[in-house]
Amino acid sequence: GVSTVGNTDPDTGAQSPYPQPSYQAGVAGGISTTARVIPDVSFFGANGANASDYMLCIDPADCVNGTPDSLQYSGGGASSLAASAFAGVAALIVQSHGPQGNLNDGLYATHAAAPSAFHDITAGTNKVVCAPGSPNCGGDNFTTGYNAGPGYDAASGLGSVDVANLLANWRSGKGSGGTTVTVSITRAGKPVKTFTHNDATVDLIVTVAGGAAGTPTGSVSVTGTTVGNPTQAIFATTVDSTGHASFPFGDVAGLMPGGSYSVVARYGGDASYAPAVGSTPVTVRKVPGKLQMLTTDQNNNPLPVYNGQTVSYGTNVQFTFLASDANDPNDPMSATGLVTLLDNGKRLTSLPLSSEGFATFSSSRLGAGSHVFTASYGGDTTFTASPALTGPAPSVVVGSVPTVTTLVATDPNPSFANTMLTLVATVTPNNVCSPLVPCPTGAAPGGTVSFTTAANVVLGTVTLGPGVNTGSSPPNTAVLTLPRNSFALNSTNSITATYTPDATGNYATSTSAPVTVTVGAGTGAVGTATSISTTPAGASNFFDTSSLIFVATVNNTVRRRPTPTGTVTFYSNGTAFPPVTLDTAGIAAFSIPQNGDGLLSLPLGQSTIIAQYNGDATHAPSSSSYKINVYDQVSTPDFAMQSNVTSRTISAGSKTARFALQFTSMNNLAALNIPITLTATGPATITCSGAPNSPNFGAGIYATVNYTCKPAPGVTVAGTMAMPPARSGRFWMAGGGAALACVFLFGMPGRRRNWQSLLGSLALIVVAFGFTGCGANVATKDPGYATISSGSGTGQANAAGTLTPGVYTVVVTGSANVLANGQDNTTVSVVHTIPLKIVVQ
Repeated sequence: GVSTVGNTDPDTGAQSPYPQPSYQAGVAGGISTTARVIPDVSFFGANGANASDYMLCIDPADCVNGTPDSLQYSGGGASSLAASAFAGVAALIVQSHGPQGNLNDGLYATHAAAPSAFHDITAGTNKVVCAPGSPNCGGDNFTTGYNAGPGYDAASGLGSVDVANLLANWRSGKGSGGTTVTVSITRAGKPVKTFTHNDATVDLIVTVAGGAAGTPTGSVSVTGTTVGNPTQAIFATTVDSTGHASFPFGDVAGLMPGGSYSVVARYGGDASYAPAVGSTPVTVRKVPGKLQMLTTDQNNNPLPVYNGQTVSYGTNVQFTFLASDANDPNDPMSATGLVTLLDNGKRLTSLPLSSEGFATFSSSRLGAGSHVFTASYGGDTTFTASPALTGPAPSVVVGSVPTVTTLVATDPNPSFANTMLTLVATVTPNNVCSPLVPCPTGAAPGGTVSFTTAANVVLGTVTLGPGVNTGSSPPNTAVLTLPRNSFALNSTNSITATYTPDATGNYATSTSAPVTVTVGAGTGAVGTATSISTTPAGASNFFDTSSLIFVATVNNTVRRRPTPTGTVTFYSNGTAFPPVTLDTAGIAAFSIPQNGDGLLSLPLGQSTIIAQYNGDATHAPSSSSYKINVYDQVSTPDFAMQSNVTSRTISAGSKTARFALQFTSMNNLAALNIPITLTATGPATITCSGAPNSPNFGAGIYATVNYTCKPAPGVTVAGTMAMPPARSGRFWMAGGGAALACVFLFGMPGRRRNWQSLLGSLALIVVAFGFTGCGANVATKDPGYATISSGSGTGQANAAGTLTPGVYTVVVTGSANVLANGQDNTTVSVVHTIPLKIVVQ
């Protein structure tokens, strides 16, 4: 169920003189939902309203194998939650009953005709806890507000909705009179079809003509419906006494995106007349675009400016770009598309612009050396490309991080001859950190470690594996095991370990202090073999809140000998824990201790655990090592997935649609070296492939896939596509979609607050048109869906072997198996999708 709460301002406590459901109040802003949300129940509990003002959500990563073995709940809510949730209900109403206009009439008409469609909330309050002395805070430390009661009330409105019942008993509350909607675009009183975005001389007027019942009243919404692209809101206003509606603030062309499309006007209807739709085609030319790097954010807070300063490797380098109108800084239209970033002339990544025209680069993996960045904007239908930044380009020098190498020999000293010797060298970044200067978070040191005697004899060289980094100063460990007969009996040997960085130069070389190894006389001790395991068995991935137990088992290498006795010492990255005594079966179990804050006393990232059996009078020492990864328990590794464009056209002359899919590592996914698997679902007549098809972040946090869609083998492209007819039912759903909801619900960007103040007064009108959710599109033609194996280059053609004109959808799915939040050694698949439109003409 979905609640429709009362129109009560939580700051002033003011109540609207006309009861409004929360979906409309939420669009206007400033309305409290005051709802307790219980999973699988409803926005309100069965017994009434509650002042919690939040909803509870299940983190999908907590559902293991489809079962919520462990649940984590996240908070969210307020008017944006109520508005977006009820938008889904509104879409179902429009889908079932056609255009509705303002849903208020239908909601209250339905409530009067079928009260069972609503669950009346009779107990509870919309007051919330407040700090004493804060605005509107009462003496009981709760904000001023309203209590729920029988029937409509300011706290809970009509109550929560039984959606199926609401749809079955819906009453529109609209008249049946016929209306005609005409859209006129003029310049100096003369009709025009082609003009430039931001042309202040262009006017747009909507005329609504009725019949004998007089001049229609009510609301009009105007959108730009580009084939294959989301509906773009232009403006919404009311019909005046002459049956006309126009943008009341001038410069309507500034709200119209570039491109060729239909401008669609939707009349919401009134008590006498039914809703209606009209449209006219236009071509809007581009204006010059520019790209600049910001030095302050939208709240005028300073942003870091990089102009050649030196930072340590692993420092998070971040800067923000803004693509916008080169001639009008107050242009309300936001740029879309990609910003391409080059590092020393080489392409680093392509950054998709946000809904407000911003793109942010952030990386803690810039390699050592000088970095000079250049950037360009590729343009879109409204703004031309900007081949270079306006103003200076950022630059930074990344310096190598000092390291400290430590060396230990895990065997007893002195020890038996002719047995194995284990040497452990740990390389740790030596970052200088403070509360004001956080530790860098680069990858663990890579390269080699050489073990050398005082006589410069190299005992062995170990290549460091790719250490997993989930925190600052991640260590990496090299283990060398060699026969003790490498040394003379009764000898004393000095050994050092030297770290040599890899070619990246991110870390500096370092040498350990010498370790003395004494080899005793005597031979013939019984050989042993030590093995190490974890609980659960075979686990290698743990959280820092885990209970981590290692079990060492010591066995004879010769049959029919006594069971080994004595102790086992466990080491973590070369640091010894207290010895553990073997039991009668030759087994020693050790639990990694926790710090005072309940976290494991291990660094985040990769650790090498060594179990060293120390031997007894009969048995020789032996050891075994085991690598584990320790993660922060806060967040699940994830990735963001976007496309530079979401719609491409193919035809008989140009049969290939190309997209650039952009991937960004989140929550340290890049450090795990996990590939992302791509698949696609779409019409059998279209095949898609990615290069590469399993992107991996490697040393960076960004990845790009060149994604190509084309007709399947044996399929031909036929015909020329005409503009689809303006069928009111289908177009209503598209035009009432979240383009309106998103623009008016979330507001204009801060840099355009003059527009925000003007459009705010129109916000309530928006809800006169059915919502379909952010990213809604016009109806598409999707025949014969099948799963496409991306990268296979094959697809299944339909029987006709022809790709007919229309708009087709291909859904690209990216998935990666990552460590489940809170589930040791348990993986889940994080999945993201992108719908791509293929316009065939």
